[in-house]
Amino acid sequence: MRQATHVPRYRPALTPAEWDLPFESLTIRTADDVRLAGWLVIPPSPRGIVVVQHGYGTCRADPLQLTALVVRGGYAAVSVDFRGHGESGGTCSFGKQERLDVRAAIDAALAHPRLHGLPVAYLGISLGGAIGILTAAEEPRIQALISDSSYAWLAPMVGRYQRVAYGLPEVPWGWITAACLAVGLGTTLSALDPVRAVGRVRCPILIIHGEEDMSIPVSHAQALYQAARPPKELWIVPGAGHVASVYQADTEYARRVIAFLDRTLSHAARPA
Repeated sequence: MRQATHVPRYRPALTPAEWDLPFESLTIRTADDVRLAGWLVIPPSPRGIVVVQHGYGTCRADPLQLTALVVRGGYAAVSVDFRGHGESGGTCSFGKQERLDVRAAIDAALAHPRLHGLPVAYLGISLGGAIGILTAAEEPRIQALISDSSYAWLAPMVGRYQRVAYGLPEVPWGWITAACLAVGLGTTLSALDPVRAVGRVRCPILIIHGEEDMSIPVSHAQALYQAARPPKELWIVPGAGHVASVYQADTEYARRVIAFLDRTLSHAARPA
């Protein structure tokens, strides 16, 4: 269980500067006093804010192509290392406490004088997509949600990871690890299933998934889409693997994401 919540720390080897994007470094505190490291990138005339979040075991540098995409589309981007990742403090809790990380990132962005009052969207990949669903289900300031390569159920992913990473059979080792993780987190893993939360998301949602994802089967995206309430969109990307849709179909990915943001945020109510 400790290996699951204490992931190896991969600190950013690249910054937005490598994408010719001027940025501000952030050090912020969550409501439960965890220190988070992050970046804020603001285009000349921002039309909204997008929280861009990484997946399990990586850091805020991992989705830099997505950060560049939204900034070049006219939106400010804020990214933080989730707790237990990168340069942030704390330990990974698979969405139980990371919702506080997202809220702190939104607070920091909206506090910037150039961004105050702008509408907020969220774009996350893999675990970041799952956390986005869990957060948007209870955070009204998220007015548009893009989830790329999220799982629908957490427990099967624990078993799958045991098999892929360590060669251990999912039965019984996946079950044992999932049970230990639940005890360590102090909650049932089903309470952290995005498929149980997505029906409470009231903002528009775009679900993206690679058809050839070997880490999280495409059936998870289909289950999330079925459980979500309208307005909702599902884009299954042919030939794409895990979190690889932006590389497999880069032009179409950019077109769809920016069109979704333009359409959903243009009439969104401004946060208080």
